[in-house]
Amino acid sequence: MKNLASTLIAAFIFAFCGNIADAEIIYGHEYVDLGVPSGTLWATCNVGAETPYQIGTYYAWGEIEKKATYTIENYEFFAEFASDPDFGYYIECQNIGTDICESEYDAVTQTWGGEWRMPNYEEIRELRINCWYKWVEENGVKGMRFYGPNGNSIFVMAAGYMDYELGGFGYYGRYWTGIEKLVVRLLIRNFFSEGIIRAGILVWSLELA
Repeated sequence: MKNLASTLIAAFIFAFCGNIADAEIIYGHEYVDLGVPSGTLWATCNVGAETPYQIGTYYAWGEIEKKATYTIENYEFFAEFASDPDFGYYIECQNIGTDICESEYDAVTQTWGGEWRMPNYEEIRELRINCWYKWVEENGVKGMRFYGPNGNSIFVMAAGYMDYELGGFGYYGRYWTGIEKLVVRLLIRNFFSEGIIRAGILVWSLELA
């Protein structure tokens, strides 16, 4: 069975959007085979959306329920504010593991079922390395279109982020992977901004980028 990955957006997660003409259906949801080496199949829209041009649902990392606002204090796994003489102030969270793909904390798996899940870091990296991409505006929605080695493509909208309110919509996309890279509880993130693909590290906080 090939890997199925959806990128939940969220106060962030990842759910990738594909070219409808190239799409097929599995477990009730459309996917696109980009022809990448891992064989990963990408969803044609975000979790909570019905088309590639709808935002879908925002989630905090490891949470499976949507909320009206996303703050540090209302994060389900928030434990306490702490400090370290070398690191400074940071946020301590409950340990739910470093790989939540296909777990009880994977909002894609819990929402869509079957073998749908959040992507891991290597699968996101594969999009950057094995696909070519361009910043586009389609149906009035801005985002990035990724073209796979086989010519099929997915549209990933610039859905911004959610904390107290929606921010960055139309300017950048911030999406979760299901993998936490533990370096003093830092999260690997992937996002794009007006046509530029970036990868970065973010202290685990509900700026959630």
